[in-house]
This record gives sequence, structure tokens and C-alpha cells, in this order.
Amino acid sequence: MSPQLLTDCAGGAWGNNGCNGGFSVTAYNYIYNKSISTESYYPFNGKENTCTYTGANDKTRGNLFTVTQMLQSKAGDDAALMELLV
Repeated sequence: MSPQLLTDCAGGAWGNNGCNGGFSVTAYNYIYNKSISTESYYPFNGKENTCTYTGANDKTRGNLFTVTQMLQSKAGDDAALMELLV
């Protein structure tokens, strides 16, 4: 998956700050709502750019990945995490 796409596109309403950092939960929320493509279609260039990705309808980006379900366990509860993984 493309880290550059998250840097460029998962800011603003999604709560991340491009090259100034962000949170995995908000990145997953972006992917869940929009999708993400591979790095070969949205290559890494090491700086924050204007987002050129239009989501799952962007057929020029190919190799789209989506998240269909997100689960969260209690911090430090290994048994709960194992149950989610099963």
C-alpha cells in the first residue's frame, strides 16, 4: 500500500497532517472510507503533495485495496486480541 497516498490524501477531514505526522487509526479510517492503491501506482517521493487520488473510482490507479471491517481490542488484553484474530 502507498504511504505517499496517505501523506497526500489522508489529511484535513481525516485528521492526519501529511509529513507532520498522523495516527494509524485515522489512516485506517481513510482507507476504510476511500480505499488505497499500491505504491507502484502512487509512488513515494518523500514530500507532501496535492492529493491526485480519487478513491475506488480512480481506475487509473489500479490495484485498489479496501478495508471491509475494523475491530479494536482493549489495550493489554491479549486474550481479546486473540479472539478478534480468530
